[in-house]
Amino acid sequence: MVLAHRVAYTLTKGEIPDGLIVRHTCDNPACCNPDHLILGTQADNMVDKVERKRCYSKLTATQAMEVYNSPLKQDDVAKLYNIDQTTVSLIKLKNRWKHIHN
Repeated sequence: MVLAHRVAYTLTKGEIPDGLIVRHTCDNPACCNPDHLILGTQADNMVDKVERKRCYSKLTATQAMEVYNSPLKQDDVAKLYNIDQTTVSLIKLKNRWKHIHN
């Protein structure tokens, strides 16, 4: 299965290089308008999400870095920021908030 926006991009602009994704400048995932499609990395996409306020996180980027750098136990960090311990773990493993490390 190939997503429609990827087909639209390929037909109008060319191949999608390995490691890149097709991003929507209109923030509409169903959009297939080639004028709204650009290439980028997943990290670029996450930055877009935060900058365009499509991210409904309890944390700011600064707080996420504080969580990442905290020497406290994960349970204590979770209580401090009112988040789940799993979220703390994912931040420390760079599986969440990846873009803050770039």
